[in-house]
Amino acid sequence: MSLQSSQTRIEQAHKQLLRAWSDVSKTWQDQVAEKIHEQFIDPLRVPVSSAEERLQTMDKMLRSIRRDCEIEEGL
Repeated sequence: MSLQSSQTRIEQAHKQLLRAWSDVSKTWQDQVAEKIHEQFIDPLRVPVSSAEERLQTMDKMLRSIRRDCEIEEGL
């Protein structure tokens, strides 16, 4: 599995979670729902975004390394 596909899977899973939570929160609006949102749903935004950025950076680095290795093999 490539880093790019991992990034895509994380992004899709997070979007799916947010859509599902949005659907649930239309009918579930009490203190427990608020607590779940505050403790579990909302805190995921930063680490998910950070993971996506890091995976992008690592993917770029790996592609650069592969290009460099191809160039050296051609010498």
